[in-house]
Amino acid sequence: MVWRIRRVVHPAGAHPPACTAAIRLGNRCESWDGVRYRPACGYLWLPMAILWLHSTSPLFRPAPKVNLELRQKVQRNLSRWAAWNAEGSPVRWADRPQSAGISDTDCVVYFVPSYHEGVVVGRTRRERKFAGLHYVFLQQLSLGDPTHLGATIADPPAVSEVWVGDIIRWVRDTRTANLLWSEKEIDSVAYALAAAALHEAMHNKIEAARDIDWDLHRQGGGDLAMPLSRLAVERRLSANLENRRLLELYFGSRRRQYLHTA
Repeated sequence: MVWRIRRVVHPAGAHPPACTAAIRLGNRCESWDGVRYRPACGYLWLPMAILWLHSTSPLFRPAPKVNLELRQKVQRNLSRWAAWNAEGSPVRWADRPQSAGISDTDCVVYFVPSYHEGVVVGRTRRERKFAGLHYVFLQQLSLGDPTHLGATIADPPAVSEVWVGDIIRWVRDTRTANLLWSEKEIDSVAYALAAAALHEAMHNKIEAARDIDWDLHRQGGGDLAMPLSRLAVERRLSANLENRRLLELYFGSRRRQYLHTA
């Protein structure tokens, strides 16, 4: 089946609200935001959504020019992979999340220096039900696990973050402290940051909207639904058809986001 977003006119003659778009389902009935139904007109109405990005500190503080290039390329990569319906740019940086007008259909991913300096650690330390996650993350960090360079807690207010310092060290390896970056290094780090951000956003919105037993890593279609890998960075893997289908259907599901005070 070919999945297409397009504007339509309801059979009764009424136009859909400006904040929605429609996707033709034919005879299929998709589960969206935990509700399974088939609209009378054969279209599933999908809300607008934006992927908001916020960096709690510069992506690379010692070199402002590199920081700016990384921000631009991260946004460009994510915009290229965006398959959800949006009015205007589907991916935006927010300097102040609390005043950016972020809605429950949007998603926020934070770029933080490390887990210990992030926003997730506040919940794992403060809320008893997430205490186990704190020790899981600490174990991953102590083992130097390169496939886990971000984290998501999907329980509202949902919070997703990417550990920038760990990704830069992982990609640049022995050149981590070198202030001179090659164009290839900037491209590789920007790709890794963007891929990790989209992966956490998929945990935040898609996995949370599906059945409780649905697992992004096993059923998300591979590529960007999988944790970051050396192969992905080397080949610059993009969002595949299944990744895009899931983003198209579920990214706009309602889930209140944590809004950090900048």
